[in-house]
Amino acid sequence: MCGRFCTVFCFLKVRSNFLGFSISVVVGLLFIVIFPIVGCCFGCCRVACKACCAQPAEEDPSVSCKKAIYGTILFVIVAFTARRF
Repeated sequence: MCGRFCTVFCFLKVRSNFLGFSISVVVGLLFIVIFPIVGCCFGCCRVACKACCAQPAEEDPSVSCKKAIYGTILFVIVAFTARRF
C-alpha cells in the first residue's frame, strides 16, 4: 500500500518540477527570439532618426569630462563587483 502511494507522490513531485523547468525553457527561448528582433528594430529606428533629425550644434566640453568620469566610476564598480564572484 505504501509503495503505490510513494510512487504516485514521487510522480507528482517530478511532474511539478518538470513543469517549472519547461516554463523556464520556454521563457528563455522567447527571450532568445524576441530580443534580437527588438534590438534590430531599435537600431534601425535610431539610424533612421539620426538621418532625418537635426543634429545638436556643439557639445559642451564639460559634458565630455562628465562622460569620462561616469564611465570610469561605472568600470570600477563593475570590476570590483565582478571580483567578488
